[in-house]
Amino acid sequence: MTDIPLSVEVRISRWKQTVRDYVEDIGSWREQPAEKMWYDRWRPISDNFAIDSTFLIGWINAHYQSVDTAPLHAVYKAVSSWGREHNADGIPDQMTLEGQLEESLVILTSIAIESEEKRRLQRPDVAVPRVPASSAQSGDDAPSLEDTNWWHRPNEEPPSRYSHGPIVGTKQKLGVGISGDNRVNNRTLEQDAQKQLVWVRRPKWNSFEVFFQTHDEFTRVNAEMISRKTPSRRK
Repeated sequence: MTDIPLSVEVRISRWKQTVRDYVEDIGSWREQPAEKMWYDRWRPISDNFAIDSTFLIGWINAHYQSVDTAPLHAVYKAVSSWGREHNADGIPDQMTLEGQLEESLVILTSIAIESEEKRRLQRPDVAVPRVPASSAQSGDDAPSLEDTNWWHRPNEEPPSRYSHGPIVGTKQKLGVGISGDNRVNNRTLEQDAQKQLVWVRRPKWNSFEVFFQTHDEFTRVNAEMISRKTPSRRK
């Protein structure tokens, strides 16, 4: 096992969260092909993304020679191109891009888990703390090395108290629908799920199904989504 310095863990954690946001932005933009223009709401590509991507690819190549870093490089290249040209036509289709992202996340999570397990074996009497990284873009605490657990897998069913739904859409559009604000934080849906205000299932990478506790809240959000011509109830 290769022990990962905390500085590398911070980069892994930060890269995993920011790249998710960028790929979701690209997917959301692709759902509006008639508009074909750049909007202020799309976040600029952080300088840290290029620095972290280059560092992690080089670090993995040096310490894990058997690991193929091509997926990370492909995602980095696509997101960088998107950031420069604000045009998704010149990068891989969304399904391919999301597949490359999934492979990248598996690689990074596996490496992080291996390092964490090594530290546990070395110090079984001491709990291993999560990495207190800060997001370079939002200022919020970055997620731990484990994937955030605010959404559920396609084969999971909501608890009985979340009996109203689902409403289906992208993370960003659902956040706008829930808040009613076009300038909403991209993590609105995530924050509501963590507060257990809603229950979220993720059937595809860029698609979420949201269940609500009350009929009034479901009706309000559904009406908001329809008024904005966004995906509504699953047929």
